[in-house]
Amino acid sequence: MFNTAFAQPSRVVVLTPSEPLTRALTQSLAAWDVHIEAVHGDNPGATMPASSVEGRRLAVQHDARAVVWISESESGFALWVFDSQGDRVLARPLP
Repeated sequence: MFNTAFAQPSRVVVLTPSEPLTRALTQSLAAWDVHIEAVHGDNPGATMPASSVEGRRLAVQHDARAVVWISESESGFALWVFDSQGDRVLARPLP
């Protein structure tokens, strides 16, 4: 059985977050020992494959399990997540 007593917390980088988003992520992920790191600056955007490449670069730079950002385009907003363990990007439209 895996002993989690000495496991390092996971880090999730949130790009240019609002205070309510940072607070909600921190509260909802606290039970899983996830550290939220707010990073201000440009996000990876809303196009593939550039978003995946930039998400991967940011995950490596910040030693993060995931990178999260919100994009805006003429068709609306989307929530993007780069998952470094799966080396993949997921995007979901935001209402």
